[in-house]
Amino acid sequence: LGGIIVMAFGANYAFAVNSIFYIPLFITFYLWRRTTVASRLPPERFGRALVSGVRYAKHSSPIKRALLRSFVICVCIASANALAPLIARDILGGSADIYGLLLGVSGVGAVCAGLAVSYIRARAPTERTLKILVLIGALALFVVGLSQSLLLTCAGLFIASGASILVVSLLNITVQLSTPRWVTARALSMYQTCTAGGIAIGAWIWGAFAADFSVQLAMIFSAGALLATILIGFLLPVPNDSEEDIEQIQIAN
Repeated sequence: LGGIIVMAFGANYAFAVNSIFYIPLFITFYLWRRTTVASRLPPERFGRALVSGVRYAKHSSPIKRALLRSFVICVCIASANALAPLIARDILGGSADIYGLLLGVSGVGAVCAGLAVSYIRARAPTERTLKILVLIGALALFVVGLSQSLLLTCAGLFIASGASILVVSLLNITVQLSTPRWVTARALSMYQTCTAGGIAIGAWIWGAFAADFSVQLAMIFSAGALLATILIGFLLPVPNDSEEDIEQIQIAN
């Protein structure tokens, strides 16, 4: 939707509409009467809670592997959105309208993939699915790097965005299923930090690479780097989803 608004009216209107759509969210939070579940554990001070969350993650193999995979994959795949303005201008010879179209296509790809998370999780183990998605994402980035066709570039960004959202979602689920309830929020905050940090660092790396060489080479090398992350999956695979209550298991232990 943001891409369509940019194409039709300009970037300023996209920011304006975006800010307006926060209003229903504020109203929802104001009216929400959330049912509070009493904790079986005593309250913690912020500093102590932070330390205990980091300590738990440090000694939890599934969490460490999910954090590492998320960070590395996000560094590699960040090239798609970070270099989209240069792809629109330098490779496709367009302006804000083409950039808006590329953003719109990426957004649609992400939404479509997000709706398929449950279906995909039910069809194959998480680790195997991650390897397949990384392979698909790498091929899509490679196509974007070589393409000078608007249609082919849009298809590549659509697929790359969908693959990245599925990877992030599956690893997010892995973190949630690998932690007891008392530490879940802290584990997810570390996961979000690794994801956002990977995207930020990746955007800087591939932007600098494109400045020194070219946008095409940056996309191709990011595709190669993403493909190489499959090796991490063989060395440090994430666990398969479990339906067992991990909190009860740990209490019993």
